[in-house]
Amino acid sequence: MASKDTVKLTTFHRSKYICSISPFGIKLETWMRLAKIPYETEYAWSPRANKQTHQIPFVTVNGEQINDSNNIIRYLSKHFKVNTDEYLTKEQKVISHTFQRTLDEHTCWSMFYYRYAEHPELFVGRHDLFPIHWLMTYIPGIKYLLNYKMSSGYDHGAKAQGIGRKPTSEIYRLGMEDLKALSEYLGDKKYMFGDKPSKIDCTMFGVLSQLVYVPIPSYPHKIMIENECRNLIEHADRMKALLWPDWNSLCETNTFETMENTE
Repeated sequence: MASKDTVKLTTFHRSKYICSISPFGIKLETWMRLAKIPYETEYAWSPRANKQTHQIPFVTVNGEQINDSNNIIRYLSKHFKVNTDEYLTKEQKVISHTFQRTLDEHTCWSMFYYRYAEHPELFVGRHDLFPIHWLMTYIPGIKYLLNYKMSSGYDHGAKAQGIGRKPTSEIYRLGMEDLKALSEYLGDKKYMFGDKPSKIDCTMFGVLSQLVYVPIPSYPHKIMIENECRNLIEHADRMKALLWPDWNSLCETNTFETMENTE
């Protein structure tokens, strides 16, 4: 039985290369590790595991469900009386907030457009990457259906958000400009505001991990940071070493391969 104040995190299944295909899931879990908040993990195949908003991740604390990664961080910060940004100046907090919103509400749309709307065949249906029961990949036509549903769904969502109304090349350019700005501000610092990570570093890791560790070599954002923004790769590796010493073991024992080997 879970003890009082136990945080139960519901997130996507681990995969062979990354601990979550959701930058928001990685952000939240990285932040909880930085804040030293103990948690238990429950895995889900679909966002519909969240009956309230159809969004993953979410957490449950003392029977109460909290949704949205940023809202969860605010809630847990208050509940556990922790502040990972307490050493930041007022100006740094403003900068952190601005980058946070940019990454969450703009950069991610640019990244997702490539792997879901334009090229789902590179990502969706791969049981080593995408969180869908591996048995479904053997149903005739299921990969085509998944690709079509994902592509049309994200294209519709991107148009509603606004970015999807632009030419494809501009969608990618805008996202890459966000990453270049991030790289320029980071410079040669270990973390965004010096030698100690804060909440924005967790958000960055959530986004960068989707590019650095997911094996899609044609990803334009990935090509750009490999050629022009190597400090972002170094930042991701630094965050992984600091807060995810179990990253490789979690990926090596990913739930996809476990299911395939035991069913």
